[in-house]
Amino acid sequence: MMTDEEIQTVPPEFEPGRRARRGRRRRRRGRAVALMMAMTLAAGAVWAAVTWVDGRGRGGSGALAGDEDGQTAILFMIRQADDPTRRSDMLVVFALDAQGANPVTLFIPSNALTEIPGHGLDLAGRGYSFGGMRLQSLVVDNVLGIALDRDAALTDEVFGRLADDLGGLDITVEDTLLADDGTGRNAVAFSPGTQKMDGETVRRFLRYQGEGETELSRIARAQQAWEAMIAAWGRMGVGALAQKFRDVGNEWNQGIETGLSPLDLAEFFSAFAAVTPEDRIYTTLPVEPVSAGGSEQALRINEEQVANLVRQYFAESIPANPYLGTRIEVLNGNGIPQIGEEVALKLIPKGYRIVLNKNARSFDYETTKILVYSRDERSLGAARKIQELLGVGEIEIGLRAQTVVDVTIVVGHDFQPRA
Repeated sequence: MMTDEEIQTVPPEFEPGRRARRGRRRRRRGRAVALMMAMTLAAGAVWAAVTWVDGRGRGGSGALAGDEDGQTAILFMIRQADDPTRRSDMLVVFALDAQGANPVTLFIPSNALTEIPGHGLDLAGRGYSFGGMRLQSLVVDNVLGIALDRDAALTDEVFGRLADDLGGLDITVEDTLLADDGTGRNAVAFSPGTQKMDGETVRRFLRYQGEGETELSRIARAQQAWEAMIAAWGRMGVGALAQKFRDVGNEWNQGIETGLSPLDLAEFFSAFAAVTPEDRIYTTLPVEPVSAGGSEQALRINEEQVANLVRQYFAESIPANPYLGTRIEVLNGNGIPQIGEEVALKLIPKGYRIVLNKNARSFDYETTKILVYSRDERSLGAARKIQELLGVGEIEIGLRAQTVVDVTIVVGHDFQPRA
C-alpha cells in the first residue's frame, strides 16, 4: 500500500450514492414477465422440494430458451455427493442466443487457478466451498469477463439419478480405462465401445481419472455424458422433461438448487437438443498444467486465449461498460471477513475484474479509498464509476507506476456488506 506522500486526493464529481445504471445490454421486457407467469401456471403450483435459491441474488425465473435481447448463459455446478469440502467438481456453462439457437457448452476445469473474491488465489471449484452458488458464479463471471444469467447446482448423485430416469445413457468409451483393483494391480474399469451406463456407472465414469491424466481428460469424458443426456432429454418433449426435473426436486429435497423453474430448464435444454449434434459446440477453458505443490493438480488459465474464446462464443454476455476489464486489487481495510466478496458482487457483473485480494496494512480505514495510478480520462472515469457502484469511497491518485492492477480499493468501515 502506498504512503500518504505517494497519493493525491481527487474531489468527487457526483453524488456517490445515486442509483447505478444497469451495465448489461439485456433487459427483461414485460413480455418476459407475462411468459414467466404463464410458465408458472403450466409447470404446476410448486416445484415444492427444490431449493428456490438463485445464487446470483436475482429473484424469480426468466431464463428461457433464449433471451430476446441477447444470449442466455446458465452455469451448472456439480459436486461429488460424498465430498465433505463441497467444492465444485464440474463447472459447465450452457448458452443459447436470442433465437434459442447456436448452443455452446463451455467446460471450466475446477482445478484452474484463479482469484476467488474475498479469499485470494485458489482453485476455481473451491468457490462453492467458500461461498456456495453465489460465490461460485461470481468466480466464473470473473474468469470469463461475462455476466451469467442464471445458475444451478446439483450433486453427481442427482446427475446419476437423472441418467437412471432416462433408462441409462449411451456413452462411447474411446480407450481401455484401468484402475487399481485394491491390491496394487491395474484392472479394467471401462472397456472400449458404446455401452448403456446406469446412473452409478455414469458417476464412476465422470469421476475416473487415470494415472498421468489431468482434469482435461475427465472433461472429455464429461462431454460425452452431457451430449448423451441432452440428446435423451430432447426426445422427451418439454412437458415430460419439466416433470422429470420436478420429480428430482421432490425426491431429493434439494435435488437441483436453482432459481429456475422446471419448465425454464426443460425449455432451455429442449432448445439445446433441437439443434443437430454436429451444430452443438463443446469447448474447454484454455489452460495448461502447473505444479501446485504436493499431490494437488492445478491448471493455469491462458488469459489471452480466454479473451478470444469469450469474444467468439459469449460476446452477447459481455457487460456494456466503457471500462470493461479494468483490473482491480481489493484490500480489506475494515477487518470484516471476506469483505472482498461483497465488493466483487457490485463490480464483477458490471465487467470489472478482481485480480488480487488481501488485507490492507491495518483494519482502521474509516473511509474507502479508490486508488488509480494515472490521471488519464479512462483511469479517472473507471474510478468514478466504481465509486458510484460502491456508493462510498474517495478517489486518490497514486504517484508510483503500477503494472499489475489498474485500480486499488481499500475497503473502509463506510462500506458495509448486505444484510
